[in-house]
Amino acid sequence: MKKLLLSLCMLAFVAITSNVFGQSTDSGITPFVGSTHTYSVTANASATFAWTITTDVAGSSAVASTIAEVTAGAGTEEVSITWHNPAAGTTYYVHVTETLSGCSNHKAIAVSPVNGFELEIVNVDSSNGDLAQDAAQCAPAVVVDSYAGSGDGTLTDAQNFVYDYGTVDLYYKITASGINTTNTGWSPQFTIATTNTTGATVTATWGTTSAGTGGSGALTTDGVANDIDVASGNASIWVKVTIDNGTAMEGLTAQDITVTLLDAANTSEDENGNDVTDVNNGNRKQVVSARPNSGVIVTTEP
Repeated sequence: MKKLLLSLCMLAFVAITSNVFGQSTDSGITPFVGSTHTYSVTANASATFAWTITTDVAGSSAVASTIAEVTAGAGTEEVSITWHNPAAGTTYYVHVTETLSGCSNHKAIAVSPVNGFELEIVNVDSSNGDLAQDAAQCAPAVVVDSYAGSGDGTLTDAQNFVYDYGTVDLYYKITASGINTTNTGWSPQFTIATTNTTGATVTATWGTTSAGTGGSGALTTDGVANDIDVASGNASIWVKVTIDNGTAMEGLTAQDITVTLLDAANTSEDENGNDVTDVNNGNRKQVVSARPNSGVIVTTEP
């Protein structure tokens, strides 16, 4: 029994430590692609400092500035380095040579950038308030548009009206994390699928504001992948889906609109070509509830 308990404890310890060390953290030694971190050494008065970022231990093969560069503090004991587009999983070396009174010292630190790019989608309302998965709302109010009868005195003619079954807007928010969105763009791919919308007109747009606008474009709503480019400076986008029932779609059955993030290789990625590592909840559905089937008004009077 003691051996069994010991074995179970060891397994639990391994599971916990594996989980902890398997998680990526945006730090100076494991920076997310696009992130900026500070590196420093002890300051000595009158000393000069030369920083380089290289692919080799000795410090002779400097990387291109498009991969990583000192973006602040050059020539001082503390610098900011932005890891623009390093190869995730590759080890780079940050070197500093300090010179004082003609004598120098040379230090280095190993840095292994990681791909921490993730996406998440949530249902929201028009004011960007969070909604639950499968959030439901009633079908829009019906407007009696016109009387199309001729007044011939028959019941069928008396029931001949044109009804406008209204329009409803649904909103979804997609957020990127694990990259520095202030200087890194991203390209989510996602599908928009509809249920029970035959007879209605379904359109969708995306934008950088919570109203689903902001210089965007139209999206497909037939289940085919949408592939869009989000410029740097935007951590989130909003997708707006509009169901226009017109005069044909009464809405006697519930209508579902599901937006699904794609995470297969070469689908959603950041602007540097790094695939998304996690889409978290994956998809969100909103429901327009069915309206009651009232039929038509009848009368038994002669």
